[in-house]
Amino acid sequence: MATDAKTELTRVRLQNGKDVYVANESVDDVQDMDKKVENMIDDDKFNAKVDELKAAREQVSRLEGEMAALKEKLEAAMSPEMLDTAAAEMVENEEAADRIMNSRNLKRDDVKRHGHDLKSYVVQQVQIANSKKLTDEQLSDESFVAGMFSVYASEQPKTVSVSNAVQMQNSSVNQMTDQQRYLNSLQK
Repeated sequence: MATDAKTELTRVRLQNGKDVYVANESVDDVQDMDKKVENMIDDDKFNAKVDELKAAREQVSRLEGEMAALKEKLEAAMSPEMLDTAAAEMVENEEAADRIMNSRNLKRDDVKRHGHDLKSYVVQQVQIANSKKLTDEQLSDESFVAGMFSVYASEQPKTVSVSNAVQMQNSSVNQMTDQQRYLNSLQK
């Protein structure tokens, strides 16, 4: 701050780097005003922040909408009807897998598999038994594997499983026993 004696003005350097000359008694007021102006919000910066906040709020709103839709999907997927359907499909797939493996005299390992993993395993085992190999791409293609599994499951068994053979043998024994009783009754 410098004082010019001729005009009784004082030069004041503002925050923005400019110099102004003010009456000596107004120096403190001008400096206070300069500090207040410097602390004031720039309209462009303020509007940019407001726009940024609006965009953020829109994104939050969109994400809330997505969460609500996903929650509905989850609730629908967890409904008793859907759980019953999924359980029935799992049982059906397990039975089909056993049928496919038994009809080809193939042994399943003890690993619990479900869905695509089960179907892929069974299809791969059948292919290995047929001296063929599927590519990783084919095995990872759920539609391809489901198609092969479906065809294998719909085939009539080529061999009789052990439990069916025992049932057939018991049936034959029962028929022979009945025939023997009938012949014995005729002889009396």
